[in-house]
Amino acid sequence: MPVDKGIEKDHFSMVSNKLSQDEELTPEAKGIILEILSRPEDWIIYKSQLTRKHTGITKINRIFKELREAGFLHIFYFRNTGKIRDKIWCAFGKPKTNEEFLEYQKTSGFKMFLQRHYYDKGYNL
Repeated sequence: MPVDKGIEKDHFSMVSNKLSQDEELTPEAKGIILEILSRPEDWIIYKSQLTRKHTGITKINRIFKELREAGFLHIFYFRNTGKIRDKIWCAFGKPKTNEEFLEYQKTSGFKMFLQRHYYDKGYNL
């Protein structure tokens, strides 16, 4: 059977076959990570947005846990005097280990994202 990929010139996303063919992820997890990855790179992930659009918070929490365990989602915590003050979700089209995520946090792109979105909140970046 032929496959018509319907490639568009604008408004499309490219994802790794590793993600789309991952047999360990549930279809719901694939759908949520694809939704997140289709957003602009500086999009801030809020569970509430996904809950309103897709399903309840309990299911979203389960899906986020699954995606975290698979390495597609990681959390960056803002700390002040040892206490967590805020967190941001980071999504990846290719799974990252915790060590790889720590290295990612040192990149200029990640630092620029933090400055653009969180500098005015008074976080020590």
